[in-house]
Amino acid sequence: WLAPRVRPEVLAERGWGRPLAAMGIGFLPLLVWEIFSVVYYGFAFPNTAYAKLGTGIASSELWSQGLHYLVNSLSQDPATLMLIALALLLALRRRRAAGVTSLCGVLLYIVYVVGMGGDFMSGRFLAAPLLVAAAYLASVEWIPRPAVLPAALVVLGVGLMGPNPSLLSGEDYAPRLPTRASSRPPGPVDERGVSDERAFYYHATGLLTASRDRAMPVHRWATQGKEAALAGEPIVTRQAAGFFGYYAGSGVHIIDAFGLSDPLLARMPLKSVGTGWRIGHFEREIPPGYRLTLSEGENRFANTELANYYEKLSRITRGKLFSAERWAAIWQLNTEPPPR
Repeated sequence: WLAPRVRPEVLAERGWGRPLAAMGIGFLPLLVWEIFSVVYYGFAFPNTAYAKLGTGIASSELWSQGLHYLVNSLSQDPATLMLIALALLLALRRRRAAGVTSLCGVLLYIVYVVGMGGDFMSGRFLAAPLLVAAAYLASVEWIPRPAVLPAALVVLGVGLMGPNPSLLSGEDYAPRLPTRASSRPPGPVDERGVSDERAFYYHATGLLTASRDRAMPVHRWATQGKEAALAGEPIVTRQAAGFFGYYAGSGVHIIDAFGLSDPLLARMPLKSVGTGWRIGHFEREIPPGYRLTLSEGENRFANTELANYYEKLSRITRGKLFSAERWAAIWQLNTEPPPR
């Protein structure tokens, strides 16, 4: 019942050429990007992958957090997971190769998201599966044509069932998510660190909150960045580098404690592997000598192994793009584990 309707005799007659060519074309953008990434950045994966994965947190904790991520999405935006589930069931029922493989890929993607602990931004990692599910549902006739409009109204109604539907929000959009016993006050971040990011930033960046007499964004991190630029402090340590870094400018070097924009700290051990972490926000240990190294421009690490590693990492991220030394460092750092 689950097997796609692919007849062996048709495949034998047409051969594997066209399917393999189609697969090659489909993977071409990924291949081109990976080549560029290794050449320019020195690594096949973005720095955030190193900062958010391989943290040493127990798999059971991450799976629990990942399941909570789905529960949070279902409570805040029920239409997303319901449409994904509908598309998956329909694809399995119709048993067409393209639909089954695409939607099984979506299922594997969601399993991976759950296994790595989900995300702090509610629903973000479900956007791609939703797009595939919507494209599939739009490509097949799964309901009679007269029922299309009622079905669309049902989908719209389900989308409005969430506690804070965006279509009905105004300039005061800042919902309060339910929390259990917690030291964190009620707000757009729930008790396990999953947040409605639109609500978190809307007061400072929302279109409906803008006016001619307000310099957007009206956020403390932007103000702190402007103050850092005026103060002329060359190196600061931050846990949120977005607004702050933009307004601080290129004259301020930010040591990103989460390692999201710092290739060295992304590979350092977590500061706390216990209960003091929030998904997507893993504070890293800042090794002794790092700040001094940045301020003086010379390697001041006391740990010899770490000093050698930093030299290679700096050669990759700051050296001449096609120098032999840089490519030797790229090979070494992609085949050897970082120092601990």
